[in-house]
Amino acid sequence: LWTPVLWIAKTVAQVEHGNPAARAGCIPPLTTAVLWTAALAGAAALACAYRAARRAASPEAAAAATALVGIGGSLAAYASVWPSMTHAYVAAADAWLLLASLRVHEAPRAWSRWRAAAAALALAVLLRPTEILLALPLVAVGAATFRREPGRLVGAAAHLAIAVLLGLLPGLLLHRAMYGSALASPQGPFYLQPLRAHPWLLLFAPHGGLLYTTPTAWLAFIGAVVAWRRRVLAGPLL
Repeated sequence: LWTPVLWIAKTVAQVEHGNPAARAGCIPPLTTAVLWTAALAGAAALACAYRAARRAASPEAAAAATALVGIGGSLAAYASVWPSMTHAYVAAADAWLLLASLRVHEAPRAWSRWRAAAAALALAVLLRPTEILLALPLVAVGAATFRREPGRLVGAAAHLAIAVLLGLLPGLLLHRAMYGSALASPQGPFYLQPLRAHPWLLLFAPHGGLLYTTPTAWLAFIGAVVAWRRRVLAGPLL
């Protein structure tokens, strides 16, 4: 994601600034480009989250939930204090994918909505390959809607497959060039060990644990249970 943004900003810096610090990205305009991009990504994430929340709540409740995420969560920090990290951009891509998936759920026979969801999925997978798991709701919608229509089922599957391929390919090529193998892990083989404490630390670690550092995330779990009991967007929640 950063490559085209910083390439343009660095080109401008080389043309307009003779200062080596500007060309190296230590002072504006490169730092300005990073800050603005992160802030816009955070705003986009909240905008998509609000539109998704409106599917299940009143305007007031959706606005309150969106404000809680923006103010009470970690998104504000990543969109301002730590803009060089990918969190704000992943949040924007995931929120777009969530909204696009809900739109597909509402009108699964509209191919324009499948294309929008595929574009969001490709961006999310490009930023973080693990986001491929967020394609599962789309897989479920396609399988349920087109189970007796093989042609349309293949079309839906093709949208998702192309999106995943486009999202994964740049990262695989980059890893091959940098580490000698497309499947190499920069963090090493012990980055995540499912049989140890790592899965729990993702949620409860004092440093970086989701439910420890962002207590408002507990409300999402509570809200999902309440929504399920009230049959509000039960299918997308599952």
